[in-house]
Amino acid sequence: QQALPVWLKIERIGINITAHTSINGSDWQNAGTISTAMSDSNYIGFATTSHNNSTLSEATFDNISNNISNIGPEISTGNITSATINTATLLNASVVDDGQPDNTAPTVNWSQIQGPGAVNFGNPNSSQTTFSGDTVGSYSLRLVADDGLIRTFNTLDLSVHSAWKGWQITYFGDPNSSSANALADPNGNGLQNIFEYALGGHPTNKINVIDILPTYSLFDNSDGKYLSLTYRRRTGSGIGNAASGYAIDGITYYVQTNNSLSDTGWQTISNELVEVGNPLYNGDGTESVTVRMQEPIDSSAKPSSFMRLKVESNE
Repeated sequence: QQALPVWLKIERIGINITAHTSINGSDWQNAGTISTAMSDSNYIGFATTSHNNSTLSEATFDNISNNISNIGPEISTGNITSATINTATLLNASVVDDGQPDNTAPTVNWSQIQGPGAVNFGNPNSSQTTFSGDTVGSYSLRLVADDGLIRTFNTLDLSVHSAWKGWQITYFGDPNSSSANALADPNGNGLQNIFEYALGGHPTNKINVIDILPTYSLFDNSDGKYLSLTYRRRTGSGIGNAASGYAIDGITYYVQTNNSLSDTGWQTISNELVEVGNPLYNGDGTESVTVRMQEPIDSSAKPSSFMRLKVESNE
């Protein structure tokens, strides 16, 4: 049994923890080493025991100090669990450090560990930056922090969903609710959700539906007047063109023509249509596009002509 007072020292190297004792605080004796797995949070402390369940033990600890010279950066990746495809989503991560070893902030770096598509970070060297994925599916992102001596990391798992599902979540919260169904009309304006989505409407606000429906006009050109149609479509990197069909965010827009208003005979024929000018951004995530007929309205080749917009969804 060692005489009191006694000095105690605990030293950790990796998963090995070694205890030391001393009677003067300078000459140390090894009291043993254990190896143990470390959890995310670990605490250092002293305890006392009499080694006898029937006898209480009492001890006083004083002059407690530590010589921990550097603790690795602590990383929180935030609470983001999902994002909309091709949409910049804020990663609200944080990094806390003790300022060691040279009183400077640690460097950080985001990277993609796995996922079905490509990932873009607004600034991969900032803990709070934006992320976007170009394919629907599950992704793992890693944030690494380096203080110059110690590198730590944390992983964020999230899912990227379709633009349609993101729209449902924005307006209804639960994409599986009956109000969020593609064929529902929660604001009662006569347009189903899928058309509100395609044309830039507000499914829960009964705005004037005329404001988002296609419009018709006569386009004046030097060689005559042409029947034209202007419609709203979602902005972004789509596939195709206004004359032959344009696909974006799960929606395909077709401008169709016919010689009559019959239910049959409507077609999208690219050589009969011409896109007029460039799309005009509406400031609400949509752009307005104008398409006109190839032949003027007084052409003998087209004694009667009609136009309409067809919207198809793959959701």
